[in-house]
Amino acid sequence: MTKHKNTNSNSEVILVPVPWNPTTLFSSTSHISTNKLIELLTDSLITDKDIPEFSINNIGIENQNENIIKQNEKAKKNFKILTEKVSNEEVIPKKEIKEFNTTLNEVNQIIYNQVENQIKKDKVIGVIGGDSTASYPIINALIDYVPTFSILSINSELNLDKSLPEINFSTHSVMTEILNQHNDIKRLVQIGIQHYTQEELEIINKEKGRIKALFQDDIKKDYFLGKTWDSYCKKIINNLTDTVYISIHANSLLPHYSSTTNSYAEPSFDYSQINYLIKQICKAKKTIIGFDVIGIEDTDYMLDYQTMVNLIYLLASHTWKTHQ
Repeated sequence: MTKHKNTNSNSEVILVPVPWNPTTLFSSTSHISTNKLIELLTDSLITDKDIPEFSINNIGIENQNENIIKQNEKAKKNFKILTEKVSNEEVIPKKEIKEFNTTLNEVNQIIYNQVENQIKKDKVIGVIGGDSTASYPIINALIDYVPTFSILSINSELNLDKSLPEINFSTHSVMTEILNQHNDIKRLVQIGIQHYTQEELEIINKEKGRIKALFQDDIKKDYFLGKTWDSYCKKIINNLTDTVYISIHANSLLPHYSSTTNSYAEPSFDYSQINYLIKQICKAKKTIIGFDVIGIEDTDYMLDYQTMVNLIYLLASHTWKTHQ
């Protein structure tokens, strides 16, 4: 186990590190960044004047499970082989698919158990994860203890595609799997979307209001017409249920350069916008039941760890506040 300076079991907010990103379709390094973020957070002197009664000492860190790291490397290699075979229209032996799905299920169960253990202690849970699939086991655990909630996803991707044939789920399909498996999740609100497929748009229409998607080009157009971020925040909050889970991908806040496509992407939002939104959710008396921060790539253009540390603290403090 990797030890961290702050493993205070008496803390009211517990962060679970999840260095897991096997199904990302490029050479992702988000599993490496997980530990770096936690190290910076535990050394941070950050505070929030809006919640002076909360401090870094209110945040505890779960020990990182080394088995996840080992399984991640194995699964990443296997997923690459499987996707290449699918692209080449090769027949994939059922044994290979079964082994891969077994690995995914085993790691999801490890994370689920970590989260469930903290839920039983009445802790507020946050995950610092690799790719978007890190959201899957924490949501699975929470829905077993919370009757119903909505999900606020701040991500430039929808992740509503279909899974690869016979593979349980992957990054680009994780939200589809979550919605299909959990009818008690009443609403998925997705904001800042820049990249999507025709199939994903069809899924949004098929869900008939269960998914509320706010696309970045529409948001920018409304800005030009004089609409304010405050009005957008009210719209977002009105679409959330009284209890909400928040998932934030780094691509919504940090500039991203893809070595695969040789393209540069501006983030959907700046930190001040997300800061304002989280504080408005708290003021609206919504209960934040958990959160994750995912997708921080060590190879990103102008990687800004401090912004992500500030974001984690913001989520931790305001999630805690909604339970007081």
